[in-house]
Amino acid sequence: MHLLVIALGFPAPGTPLPSIFIGEQVRLLCERVERITVLSPTPFVPAFMRGFRRVADLVSLPDRYQMVEGRCEVLFPRYVKAPGDMFLRWTTAQWCRIVDQTVARFTTTCPVSILHAQFGSVGSWAAVCAAKRYHIPCVVTYQGSDVHTTLAHHHKGWQLCRDSFRLADLNLPVSRALESILRLHAQPTGRCEVLLRGVDQTRFFPSSQLSAEPRVLFVSDIMKAKGVFDLLLA
Repeated sequence: MHLLVIALGFPAPGTPLPSIFIGEQVRLLCERVERITVLSPTPFVPAFMRGFRRVADLVSLPDRYQMVEGRCEVLFPRYVKAPGDMFLRWTTAQWCRIVDQTVARFTTTCPVSILHAQFGSVGSWAAVCAAKRYHIPCVVTYQGSDVHTTLAHHHKGWQLCRDSFRLADLNLPVSRALESILRLHAQPTGRCEVLLRGVDQTRFFPSSQLSAEPRVLFVSDIMKAKGVFDLLLA
């Protein structure tokens, strides 16, 4: 089996944090799947912008690297992106071209068995289009803001999430709340199953002895939308 994972972001040597939860999922799947290729198209950064902090990580990404030798290769093909959501159709067309070319390249050497897109957005739509063209099953996992923000509030590009849900062979929202929002906007032709996130209990487990001092652990990005400031106030 050859699994092609399509992600908006993915960990890389030197930049381990972007979408680290997807990286952990892929790492564990490598124990069961013969071959995995991760495709994470990355905006091209012009030289004059490379000093800005917001784009520094993008500049340092390699073109590719072996996550698990002989079993999992991660690709970071470049594409040109306008700031924010400007020219979204152009961005979507580039993603569709990159995914299509990647699937076509493997056709004669190691054909892709399943396409798995992370997030309902440009990546999932590109995966659906390639899946239909090459007659490959397509799975889409919906993570959160793609549904409860972009789709629910009809932000720019919300139709990409809706149509991916409608056309994918298997839809995997990570909560029942996300499933409810998705079903309000479209009826899927494929299956829809809630995939609740698990925890690796060999790495995370309760302490044998509780500390006398209460401690609070916050696991997320340090940003307002994640609620860290509400936690501090509480």
